[in-house]
Amino acid sequence: MDTAFLVSLVCKAPPLPAPVNQVVRASNTEELVKALEQAPEDTTILLADGLYTPPPDLYIRRDRISLRGESGNRDAVILDGGGAFSVMLRIKGACETLIADMTFRNCQHYGIFIFGDSDVHGTRIYNVKFEDIWTRAIKGTHPQRPGDAPEPLHSLEHGLRVRPRDGAIQYCLFVCNSVKPYDDWTGGDYISGIDMMMLLNWTFSDNVFSGIRGKNGGGRGAIFIWVYSEDVVVERNLIVDCDRGICFGNPSGAMPQVTRGIVCQNSILGGADKAIELCGTIDCEVAHNHVYTTNFAFDKTIHIFGGGHGLRMHHNVVHGHILVEDESAVLEQNIAGDNAALFLNPERGDLRLTE
Repeated sequence: MDTAFLVSLVCKAPPLPAPVNQVVRASNTEELVKALEQAPEDTTILLADGLYTPPPDLYIRRDRISLRGESGNRDAVILDGGGAFSVMLRIKGACETLIADMTFRNCQHYGIFIFGDSDVHGTRIYNVKFEDIWTRAIKGTHPQRPGDAPEPLHSLEHGLRVRPRDGAIQYCLFVCNSVKPYDDWTGGDYISGIDMMMLLNWTFSDNVFSGIRGKNGGGRGAIFIWVYSEDVVVERNLIVDCDRGICFGNPSGAMPQVTRGIVCQNSILGGADKAIELCGTIDCEVAHNHVYTTNFAFDKTIHIFGGGHGLRMHHNVVHGHILVEDESAVLEQNIAGDNAALFLNPERGDLRLTE
């Protein structure tokens, strides 16, 4: 797919206002590392155009740190992971973090890693490009797991108290230029764009996802939200040629998976698996989405299952099939089936409707 054309189909990111707090400038990797280690709260770090090769232990730990490309051109400020199996940037115990106007690329593991147990809130990731990040471009860990360790677990009450809240990922580009080239514990399918748990009041809007695919067609969701998440809005995203599109919930997670979530005005093309997956959701709404499967024989283009309730799905236009396995789901005024003629130019990723 022509990535530039896909980006032209979504809203362009409005320029951010000039910083009003303390400003530190960096023009090379050493200065970037020093700034993140030493900058006090309420600091904006502006990166000059160029190539940065950060070490694998880069952290944001203090409140109200902004890390921005100074030119506003995300393609001109590049953080390169060197192909390593590492984490490019961690956010731990920091509130009101802004990461904007830059590229994270070439990493086998994680791009941005948010410790879900560290009382992070107000995170904003804006106009960032993630290219060839082969596990998760953005990962939010389970708030009941201290430091992402498997055990011992915090109580559910503690996890709900410290979970990530009031965040946004907007106007970003997530692109992989091939299927995942590495093996993993799933045989090469452990890949996703965004994977986050136990969120409260987050928005994912106006992003583009392209080519997020596992070796066997079993990649996880381009947007994958699960485990006790509440009040999550996923709107106006374009998802093209990813194994799965938008996933609220997973059969392996604790119920309820997503409560009061909204999936609205997204366009999803292709994929070896489900375009929209809703598992164990409570009082969610799915509306005004355009979906076009390139695997028409598959009966789960949209799949509703897992024992949830209160789902309302309406005014979606689908070339493909909707499989409903939750009796309480209410479907109204959707168009599903063989509807290829309704879409303007799916070969290029354009799922606007014809007259």
